[in-house]
Amino acid sequence: MRKLLAILFMAVLVVGYFMFTKYKYAEIDKEGKLTAVGMTKELKEVSLQLDEAYPQTPEELMHIYNNTIKYQYSELADYDTIVQSIDVMRKIYGEKLASLTTAEKQTANMWLTAQNYQIQKVINAGNEIRMVSYHDDNQADITVEHVFSDGSSAWQKYIFMLENGKWKLYTIQPTNQIPR
Repeated sequence: MRKLLAILFMAVLVVGYFMFTKYKYAEIDKEGKLTAVGMTKELKEVSLQLDEAYPQTPEELMHIYNNTIKYQYSELADYDTIVQSIDVMRKIYGEKLASLTTAEKQTANMWLTAQNYQIQKVINAGNEIRMVSYHDDNQADITVEHVFSDGSSAWQKYIFMLENGKWKLYTIQPTNQIPR
């Protein structure tokens, strides 16, 4: 009888361990959304792609940046997601923007912001490019609407400039809503 109980106990432990690791380290949750592990893995892949084949247009960079923001303001983002997202963002930044703060300070600030949004249950519901304009072949302005789950939105103008032959994010400015 003791042997049977011991075997049963071990079986429960093994099954429990596999169930725990399956969900703890899963890249996609039961609803089909990326988990923190999945977001972090995808951001690592994006970071490598930025090193190997840097995008040729500001629109491509804005798409990457928008996905990164979506992950930062996700209800599932964890500290590793934030660390990896800052790595991606800083590869897109121009020298001037990157010099404004250290990666460590930016990570700490973003982690606090992400936690605050998670506590309030406000997540990024989408990012839409609303306008793109080019100036003198070396500057592009992209206006983006960032929409949140509480119905609010933030409008930002992202200014990209050519820096050493690559488009880099030069500055971010709040802007007024563009009529639809």
